[in-house]
Amino acid sequence: MSVKSMEEEDNYVQYVPVVKRRALAAQMILQRTGDSSALEDELEKSKLAEAKPSLLVKASQLKRDQPEISQTEQIVQQEKEMIEHLSDKKTLMSVRELAKGIT
Repeated sequence: MSVKSMEEEDNYVQYVPVVKRRALAAQMILQRTGDSSALEDELEKSKLAEAKPSLLVKASQLKRDQPEISQTEQIVQQEKEMIEHLSDKKTLMSVRELAKGIT
């Protein structure tokens, strides 16, 4: 190895992404000003953002937690809803009378 390559190795600085450099700079500024509570708040917010489950995970959990409804219970429930939505007036009239608006 030559002397020049050894000097280059000694002066090598590892690349740090811009996001990390900015975070470190903000951390150093906050430490200098003595506002460590703001720094702790930032760290807590970042941890909470990482810990939050996605909506897809929440939806799948809700589906698993729902009580199972049997087929007959589902049919009975649908029939109850249909009966509630029907009005007696329309069921007693023929389609022809409803179409012409006869009362």
